[in-house]
Amino acid sequence: MSKSKMTKCPKCGEKSFKEIKENVFKCVSCNYRKDLNDPDYGWFMPSLTVGGLSGLMIAIVGFLFIFRVASSNLSNPIRNQTDVLAPEPEIIPASISNIREPPTQTVPKVIAKPMPKPVAKPVAKSGNQVILEISGKPQTVLLCGLNAPTPNSPLFAAATQNLQQLLDLAGTDNLFWSLIDNDKGIQVMELYDRRVQGSINAQQAASGYATSSQFLAKLCRDRVQILASVQLAREQQKGLWKP
Repeated sequence: MSKSKMTKCPKCGEKSFKEIKENVFKCVSCNYRKDLNDPDYGWFMPSLTVGGLSGLMIAIVGFLFIFRVASSNLSNPIRNQTDVLAPEPEIIPASISNIREPPTQTVPKVIAKPMPKPVAKPVAKSGNQVILEISGKPQTVLLCGLNAPTPNSPLFAAATQNLQQLLDLAGTDNLFWSLIDNDKGIQVMELYDRRVQGSINAQQAASGYATSSQFLAKLCRDRVQILASVQLAREQQKGLWKP
């Protein structure tokens, strides 16, 4: 052991215990002295050596453990669970089925995949009624959430014509529907134009030729969009709200 190296004094605890000559140690702080040549202290040097080796081994093991944990965290980052998206609801084509779906407030998106075409061209009967051929039979369906001018209203023809234009733009290839309810034998539906990924109900409301309310749109899947479209048409003074 180097004579200049200080170790911890076994008496005062200060790191001021050094070797002043071979196997003779003295504390410069408290003058505590040990002579290892004395048979009573023959254990000191072996103990000092064993303690130093044990501390070194513990330090090496700790360093290897920390390095391994850090490497594992870098190679396996935690995935953010907000990246997982919920599946979109599927819209039933007009010529497939009349299965009744539970109402929801979300606006469904049309899934583009091969579907049988409607048998006949849809015809607007009024500003909120459409004649569709379902299962080989022409049926009058009511657009969910909409109230339109009656036949004795001066805006009846304009409202009916606007709805027919929306149906013609969609075409039979892109027209899809979702059955919402059955009101006294008349099926209440929401129609969708796959071409623009949009609701025909909401488009008719946005034109100003149909109104709505919280009560009328209560069961509609795209209730929020229909009500917002009516409010926008009112603010822009379109259709029924022209000055």
